[in-house]
Amino acid sequence: MNRDEANFRIEVWDREDGKLLETISYSSSFQISVASWKAAQDFCKGKFLIHYNNRFVMERGVAENKQPPKPMRPARPPRRPHPKDSSLP
Repeated sequence: MNRDEANFRIEVWDREDGKLLETISYSSSFQISVASWKAAQDFCKGKFLIHYNNRFVMERGVAENKQPPKPMRPARPPRRPHPKDSSLP
């Protein structure tokens, strides 16, 4: 894929100097671009990121330290009564 075909990109900028450090993602797919943006938020903590669609800025900001999501607990099956606990004689 040529860079001319890739409408979406994510750039990393230096907060102090205001210089472009690198472009970490090129994509022609919106879904891949959004996934790359979320991954860049986790990967580039403390750096200024800009998410572009051609010349339009879709999102921008400093990648913050977010708390990780809480792990999900597995569902527990319903308990069966123990044979000794039954009220049958």
